[in-house]
Amino acid sequence: MFYAEPSDPSAFYQGDIVADVPFFSVPPDPLVVRPAQGQPAFRPEGCKQVRIHLAGLATLADAFAAGPEGFVLRAERRLVQIISQTCDIQHRTHVFVAPVLGRSDMRQADLWEKIARNRVIRYFWLPATDGLENCAADISKILAVRRDMLDIHNRVATLSPQARSLLQQRLSAFLTRPFEE
Repeated sequence: MFYAEPSDPSAFYQGDIVADVPFFSVPPDPLVVRPAQGQPAFRPEGCKQVRIHLAGLATLADAFAAGPEGFVLRAERRLVQIISQTCDIQHRTHVFVAPVLGRSDMRQADLWEKIARNRVIRYFWLPATDGLENCAADISKILAVRRDMLDIHNRVATLSPQARSLLQQRLSAFLTRPFEE
């Protein structure tokens, strides 16, 4: 069995699938906000907006060489899987989550079939259950969110202990091996 009832319905567990969680990402063409000369950082009246065009991650990293800057993130509420260890979820202010994707999110036609057969190391396959279609967590896009952004009433599913062990194995394999597609 891949899913189980949580032993404590009021607690989150590693591997829980949770809906409606704010998830942030850097858009392909981010808006960078730099403090104007002599102005305190990150105050709207003292900042100017500068559109930068990215050729790659190094360009975005270089954008912060002059000191503190901000940039506009893409934010959306979405389905996520909790990646943090169960014991850490209750005691830390931030929790690691990964976005959960469906077949329609895949750009390559054959990628979905490979994911369903657990052939793509950066994805953790999640079979369908009540309220959840076949989907996969993209563990290459793990993000820390504040724990208070997770609502226990939005939990869609809890992994069984065996499935949680599979998630831990996948995380270990992903984090200790070179990226492969």
